[in-house]
Amino acid sequence: MNVYQGRIEQPKMLREVFRQENAKYHQLLEIGDVVMGAVLRYERTDRYLG
Repeated sequence: MNVYQGRIEQPKMLREVFRQENAKYHQLLEIGDVVMGAVLRYERTDRYLG
């Protein structure tokens, strides 16, 4: 009943999650909390999933 009435969130697809995480890591890269290698690995994984 909850699904029918729209009370339950739709699950996120894996690529959508990776894109959100990539955006977060780009922000952390600008601050200096993450190194470029980590960002590149996440972007590469997103490309492999596509």
